[in-house]
Amino acid sequence: MRDNQFRSFISDERIIKELIDPHTKLVLVLGASDTGKTSLIEGMADFLSATSEVGIVDLDIGQSHIGPPTTVAWGKVGKGFSGWKNITPEDFYFTGAVSPVGNLVSMLTGSILVTSRALSACEKVIVDTTGLIQEPAGRVLKQHKIDLLRPDVVISLEHERELSAILDPFTWHKSPILHRLPVPQKVVIKTPSERSLFRSSMFTHYFQNDRLVKVSLKKIGFRFTGDFYGFTLETAKFMNELQDNSTGLIGRIVSLRDERNTDRALGIIQEFDEKEKKFLIRTPLGREFEISTVVIGSLKVEV
Repeated sequence: MRDNQFRSFISDERIIKELIDPHTKLVLVLGASDTGKTSLIEGMADFLSATSEVGIVDLDIGQSHIGPPTTVAWGKVGKGFSGWKNITPEDFYFTGAVSPVGNLVSMLTGSILVTSRALSACEKVIVDTTGLIQEPAGRVLKQHKIDLLRPDVVISLEHERELSAILDPFTWHKSPILHRLPVPQKVVIKTPSERSLFRSSMFTHYFQNDRLVKVSLKKIGFRFTGDFYGFTLETAKFMNELQDNSTGLIGRIVSLRDERNTDRALGIIQEFDEKEKKFLIRTPLGREFEISTVVIGSLKVEV
């Protein structure tokens, strides 16, 4: 069944031979929203995992299938693709948002860090991307991803060559090899409300076994993925902004990092003790490591 799904996208035997080739390590999939990227990756992962150890890097921070939204994550497929729920995230990088717009630096940083880890553990890695292709952010983001990740093959799904501004400059390069494929007619179109519901369900699933932990900002570091509004432990502005519904920290998504600066779990800020300078954070984090840094994102989450 997955093989049929794969070949509904790719029937050219020359492309299939390129993908099977041992020298092809990294495949990057591009396309706007609702072009079938997820279905193509499912079929490709199923097909390639029959003969190789395959990893998938999920760069779609708004519609994450591996790891929770706001993160760039990767996982191993095993022998045959058996569903996204059966892929355990190996690790992730927190971007603090669900859209690349305004977060290009964190997106690119997470892309290169997570992809390099996947490549070190797998024979082949497939990279999924967001549907952002609009000018100028989409073009800049996708071109720099190609520069940084250096994929062996780029497969794009297009209606009418709408990725030309992104891909045309790479046409005469030796690498990556470009394959620009048409969007299949049976691709399912998702509404904005369906996308929002999927994102909410992923957050709900992630926090279903959460607990409350207290984190003292006197004993750990804290940083922001974007604007920090002049927050410091010493300034009154920090305390005042905590009560502001638009820019305050209550309800913000955060990442809890260990002493090696590795994201270990997400959390949501519930309360702040001004006297003790402690956050009360809701998180599914276990007790197996010490928190060294709290990274505060721009998104507020209700679960």
